[in-house]
Amino acid sequence: MLFRSDQSPPMPTSISYVTVENNTSVKITWPVSQEVDVTHYNVYRQNLLTSAFDTIATIAQQTGTFIVYVDSGLNTLQNAYTYKVQAVDYCGGFQSLENLVSHKTIELKVSGGFMKNDLQWNAYAGCNFSHYEIYRKDNINSSMLYLTSVPSFQLTYTDTTAYCDGEYSYQIKAVSICQDVRFDSWSDTAMALTTDRKSTRLNSSHTVISYAVF
Repeated sequence: MLFRSDQSPPMPTSISYVTVENNTSVKITWPVSQEVDVTHYNVYRQNLLTSAFDTIATIAQQTGTFIVYVDSGLNTLQNAYTYKVQAVDYCGGFQSLENLVSHKTIELKVSGGFMKNDLQWNAYAGCNFSHYEIYRKDNINSSMLYLTSVPSFQLTYTDTTAYCDGEYSYQIKAVSICQDVRFDSWSDTAMALTTDRKSTRLNSSHTVISYAVF
């Protein structure tokens, strides 16, 4: 019996989505290849210093619909991470990395101010998706609550409803990755301190402090 891989490598593996799991890990999900001679997958992560793709894991072929791999030991608070997955067949055949589409996580930055917080993030990369949703946690709400939505091309947002003095946490979610409602990609959790007081220096001995009034 001759396997398909005896003549050609497996079809390129399409990552379903990547998402930040926590401050130190990212989850990569891809569909199980239906080609009978695929034996394993190589998972690659782009090196932040050299931009080359380094092999970080080899995952055996599985039954079922999707394969999930969690890449740990990262710093998602400071970096976005880019991945490729490569199917390998019984005879060692595989697609070159140039033929594989990479997917990139979202890294969020937040800066606090007077009754507002400025959010900025990198675009989710890999395929089209519906839109971004923004979530917030504050001194009143102990869990992330939906704040608003913005188009998929928008990468900044100013939250002008941070009325109270204190710490605010945010996450961004890219919705329906590859237009599949099962797959959403979350950013890291970014925090900022907001104040409801603004000081104005009049001279060397006088300062005016303004308070928010509701």
